[in-house]
Amino acid sequence: MARNPDTDAGPGGTMDGGGDDASTADAGTDAGPPPDRDGDGLPDAEEPGHGTDPDNPDTDGDGLSDGEEVAMGSDPTVADTDGDGLSDFDEVFLGTDPTVPDRACADTAAEATLVSLPVDIIIVIDSSGSMSGEIDAVQRNINMNLATILDTARIDYRVIMIGAYPQICIYAPLGGNADCSPPVSGPMGVDGSRYFQYNRTIGSTNSLQRILETFNTPDSFHPTSTGWQDWLRPGALRVFIEISDDDSRMDFMDFDRDLLALPGGYFGTDADRNYIWHSIIGMQGQAAPLEDEPWPPTAPVLRERCSPGSQGFADDYQELSILTGGLRFPLCNNDSFNTVFSRIADDVIAGSTLPCSFTPETPPGGETPDFDRVVTILELTGGMASRLTRVADEAACAGGDYYVEMGQIQLCPDLCAMVELDSGASLQVHVACEQLCGNGMVDGIEECDDGNRVNDDGCSETCVLECGDGVVGGAEECDDGNRVSMDGCDDMCMSELL
Repeated sequence: MARNPDTDAGPGGTMDGGGDDASTADAGTDAGPPPDRDGDGLPDAEEPGHGTDPDNPDTDGDGLSDGEEVAMGSDPTVADTDGDGLSDFDEVFLGTDPTVPDRACADTAAEATLVSLPVDIIIVIDSSGSMSGEIDAVQRNINMNLATILDTARIDYRVIMIGAYPQICIYAPLGGNADCSPPVSGPMGVDGSRYFQYNRTIGSTNSLQRILETFNTPDSFHPTSTGWQDWLRPGALRVFIEISDDDSRMDFMDFDRDLLALPGGYFGTDADRNYIWHSIIGMQGQAAPLEDEPWPPTAPVLRERCSPGSQGFADDYQELSILTGGLRFPLCNNDSFNTVFSRIADDVIAGSTLPCSFTPETPPGGETPDFDRVVTILELTGGMASRLTRVADEAACAGGDYYVEMGQIQLCPDLCAMVELDSGASLQVHVACEQLCGNGMVDGIEECDDGNRVNDDGCSETCVLECGDGVVGGAEECDDGNRVSMDGCDDMCMSELL
């Protein structure tokens, strides 16, 4: 009989043909079963005609024995007879026909490509007199340690700078200026293909107000715009980077409320925010040896300044970072801004990738998905497709690749981390419909249906004839370990008079 697909084991195993037990031959004949040394249900004499290996019960390694494949009409020398991307074993498992290109569950299968979300990065720089060193550091690092890292990771990003020009001037390739040394070019040289600068001075304590005020108001360089909202893209993740050595005079809760209320819904809702707030501020840093590490969102608000020169510890900016899962960096050592922007770039990459969970499409026609029968196939960039191994739940992920939870296919953490680094990876999820096997009617590719889903009664739990397994069951009169006629027990396991 067919291998039990409920085990959800991957292809490559072999079957127990059970065809060498002479005691199961038809007692009414003197002849034993024809030789079948690999026990695959296909006599040795017939193997050459099918191109199969008489010493290998599963010549093509797809998980179905050669005898089973011959009986159902699939090619025992080709793992995917119909060339539709699913092995013959997986097709039997899903209830589809291995000889015809078709799809699981009434011609449905969820196909999900692991792609990166676009990211809009909004940088807001306090341009007061105490910030000249920090502005220089931003201008030095934004290309090499933010843009280059995101380009290498193939992230679809753009940078929106809210700050006074030319005091803040980002040179090419990110910005529009080949050289930001004075004299700089006028408005036509400000923007680049990925960079847009909203020309407005940001004071020591008014960053949050300026963000809200300029959202739908044109600036001097873009008089026909409707504010920096023109550069936001539908479906993008928003990432703010606040750079200031002072406190905010606007409460973070008021800002969050007003930001979420802006037209267009760009920043999400109170229940599901679509922005992350990173803070480069006058707060204290971590102690050695973690001095280059940011404070994570799990750390409380820190109320110490990183140096006497800092104007404040920016508790409202810290609260926004904690609220949105952002990072907090001390501002005082602007020589380390290369590390700061590299870490922010890494966080953008991690935050821009879709979660590693997928919900299969709803089958048409009212069918019910059978999540006991799922086949998940992953293809990495430039690599071969591989069938993923299912485990019971996340706790069991050490032994496999994915699990099913509440109708969602969820990749295990280690595999998720790997595919997040591969923007060309793709995932196919195939889910069978609830089986009709067991309703007493032969449907689809069922070979039999005896009204139950029980093995060893002549018709297996997957409605495959057990004739040929060497065990007499159900309505079988004999079972000589094969499904061949003219040997005393015919291909339907009925006794023959020779």
